[in-house]
Amino acid sequence: SRMSRPGTREHAAQIRIEVAYAERDRQTLLALEVPRGTTAAAAVALSGIRERHAGIATDAPLGVFGRVVPPEHVLVD
Repeated sequence: SRMSRPGTREHAAQIRIEVAYAERDRQTLLALEVPRGTTAAAAVALSGIRERHAGIATDAPLGVFGRVVPPEHVLVD
């Protein structure tokens, strides 16, 4: 994907997020930019975190800043 410069229209259409997952002995934190309007479930898919942690259940709870959110929760910056 292309990085855009701050202040451009394309940059404004993106938000920066982090997707995290932790197991007892291993943690992963991935920073990425996603389009405005991305849902929590879409962010998990876009991050590729399930490829790094094959044991993540497809119905695992999702959270934003420690608060459980539904998969359709729209992320904001």
